[in-house]
Amino acid sequence: MNAILFSLFDLGNYIDMVGLIGPAPVYLNGLAALLFIFVLPGVVIIYGFPLPHFPQRWLAVVLSSLTANYFLVTLIAQFHLDPLLTYRALMIATVAALICMTLRSAMISSRKRGNSVVSSSDRKWLLGSVIVLSFTYWNVWKHGVPNVFQGSDVSVSWNVWALIWAEGKFPQSLGYPQLIPTIWAVTYIFTGSDIQYFAFSTYIILIILPIVLATATLSRVSAWLPAAALLTYVWFVAEIQEPNIRATLQQGFPDWVAAAFAFWGVVLFVAGTPHSRPNDNSAIEINHLLALSMLSIAAAVKPLYGLFALSVLGGTCFDAAIHFSIRERRRAILLAVGLVLAFVAIYVIGFSHLTQRSMPSYPVADLWARLSGALSLFNRNFSIVFRFFAVTGLFLSPFLPRTRWLTLPLLVGVGLWANSASYDLRNVLGFLMIGAFVPIYVVGRQLREPKTPTWIGSRVSDGAILLGMILLAACLHSTLAHRDNALRKRFADEQLKAGPGLEFNQEIGKLLAKGCTIFTGDWYMGTISEFRPFREQMQFFHYTQPPTNIFAEQLNRSTGCIGFFFEPSNTNPSTMDLIRSKTEASAYRRFSDHRGMELLFSDSGP
Repeated sequence: MNAILFSLFDLGNYIDMVGLIGPAPVYLNGLAALLFIFVLPGVVIIYGFPLPHFPQRWLAVVLSSLTANYFLVTLIAQFHLDPLLTYRALMIATVAALICMTLRSAMISSRKRGNSVVSSSDRKWLLGSVIVLSFTYWNVWKHGVPNVFQGSDVSVSWNVWALIWAEGKFPQSLGYPQLIPTIWAVTYIFTGSDIQYFAFSTYIILIILPIVLATATLSRVSAWLPAAALLTYVWFVAEIQEPNIRATLQQGFPDWVAAAFAFWGVVLFVAGTPHSRPNDNSAIEINHLLALSMLSIAAAVKPLYGLFALSVLGGTCFDAAIHFSIRERRRAILLAVGLVLAFVAIYVIGFSHLTQRSMPSYPVADLWARLSGALSLFNRNFSIVFRFFAVTGLFLSPFLPRTRWLTLPLLVGVGLWANSASYDLRNVLGFLMIGAFVPIYVVGRQLREPKTPTWIGSRVSDGAILLGMILLAACLHSTLAHRDNALRKRFADEQLKAGPGLEFNQEIGKLLAKGCTIFTGDWYMGTISEFRPFREQMQFFHYTQPPTNIFAEQLNRSTGCIGFFFEPSNTNPSTMDLIRSKTEASAYRRFSDHRGMELLFSDSGP
């Protein structure tokens, strides 16, 4: 919590800063950010690689772009570069490279002018997976897209870190991997604003676009495999019972990004067996690298998924050693090892800048209590059928050539979670999905053999696809096409409605404007843009923990108008005693709601 407090007060002021294209509105700069995050660098990076098939090519584009931005934001902070000027230079260089590549493609014969082949099967799976995910994410659409980040860890931790990255600085993140904050930071750099809509959009794209492209990629191996993977994913999302865990999906928690990337990365690896594509080592190598990229990204969001990345790295090297020629083997191993080492290096750079390097410890000391808590959480959230599939997958995985690479990560990962992180199911979402997929995969292999893929289809240029993505992004974000003042007003209003709610936030805003000091256990208050000028008047404490000496000293020194915002039922008794001793000494007014939250403030308040 001290690291979070440090991060909150380390933020700069993003109001009225200049965006990537100075005179352009936030809307256009935000669209440019989305294109640069997901598309533009990747198109340049994979231009020279032999990726003629649409799903593989554009999954590689998305993964390359994400990786490039993650590395770039980290290196900007490492070398003390100006984030805005650096991205302006890179945008100009990227656009220039795209123009050169387009002109070069125009000189090639018309047969080779297209850069990727889209088959009828690709179209069916792309459309079908979009429809399936649209129903799967029904609660996300009800929540509202695009939206602001609500009062949770996303607001007080992940998004705060993103704003610090956008200033070209390293946040004090307690060692949490920073891929998601660095990606969100790009939207703040491009827009020159702390408006969260485009950062929220990146989360939505991350839980849709890679899944859709991975599904179409799998369809080129077999028909049943992508169907089995989609079934497992949809079933898992539908199974979760506890409302607070279900709500994390629509609120933008990065755990879902990590789980989705880990799951689909594992499925891509399982599908990339040499026997599924005899004499096609190039396709196998590409699938392996795509799987490894997805798993490395998952580990850069949640480190526990690094177990799968290491295991799949071993599987990739093993397949290359057994089935590839000497030249192919050397290339595949070098690319795979280099990719993983690059992610490790970027994490080490961020970790080296931390002043506090220990993550929160599990508050339960007894091992049996931890394991019992893990089992109880698992049983409460899933039906007996899903639990049967997930547990069966653990025991079946060693007996198949591909899934045996998953056995050790599954056992170690679930064991580590049960022992040290079972207070929250979010820490193991991907492991449960992968475990439940294994029995479905076993049954599918018996029912139907992989089909021989056909590559007949129409050729489409990268430029045409890029233009389509620009138009699609513009249409999907058309509700944000307003003048900057109107968009900031909308953002400010929606921020005040989030967290503890509009009434509390408005009352707190009046107190702050009058010069009152507010002691609060609600960290969301420190992230509200309208409250930024009053940061020095905010004093934070943790509800459930005993009061610190710093908190007691601040309370004793405070005079004049004072306010307390807290939840009595969840506040530590020692903290409650300190608050009562202060409020009983003079007249305080009370403002409360049905959820049990209370705002106490002295008569000199509004």
